[in-house]
Amino acid sequence: MKPFLSLFLLLLTTQCILVAQDQIPKIEMLTFDVASIPAQIEFKGDIITGKHWKDANGENYVILTRSKDLIKTLENGAISKSALVSAVHYARQQDGAFRLIRKLNDFVKNCTENTMIADHIENSLSITDLDGNAKAEIVFLYKTACGSDETVVPNVHLVLLENGEKYPMRGNMSYEMTGRGEAVSMQIGNQSVGAEFDNAPEAFLEHAKKQWKQFAVEQR
Repeated sequence: MKPFLSLFLLLLTTQCILVAQDQIPKIEMLTFDVASIPAQIEFKGDIITGKHWKDANGENYVILTRSKDLIKTLENGAISKSALVSAVHYARQQDGAFRLIRKLNDFVKNCTENTMIADHIENSLSITDLDGNAKAEIVFLYKTACGSDETVVPNVHLVLLENGEKYPMRGNMSYEMTGRGEAVSMQIGNQSVGAEFDNAPEAFLEHAKKQWKQFAVEQR
């Protein structure tokens, strides 16, 4: 009887594992509609883009924003410009209220050069569940610079967030030089991976590097 009992216990354990896995909430993407953002969600600046989904934290919103340029005339007559890029992640609690999970602000301050850049990188916002814990990873990239002309190389910032924890990458924009519509050379920017990735699942860094390779490149 022992072999049959062992087989029965194995089948029972496997079934329990499968049932438990089925009960883990999945990431469910929802429509992001600016007009329907709950009033409890606070942010600064103009909305650039966002995402709306459900996961183990409940209903979630991430919203990326940019302020209007703050322009000042200095005592010496120079023009100074400043701008803010920001992100907020909110999740709805069981009582129905939205709680701030993480807020990030970055500035270009008092730029007196001709070119100021403070922008989220288009289409770089992604929602994933790479470690399968039903708590979404949020990834986005933005760029900042203050330089004398349009050839200034922006700083690039990649942020990966999971449940409020931040995993950053920093560096410079890479450029693909084109001629007659075809790529002829690459100018490769540098890249620095934050120490926070050391204790993160390997899939986090793999995804971050993939996003960096795709979005931290511009054509010239």
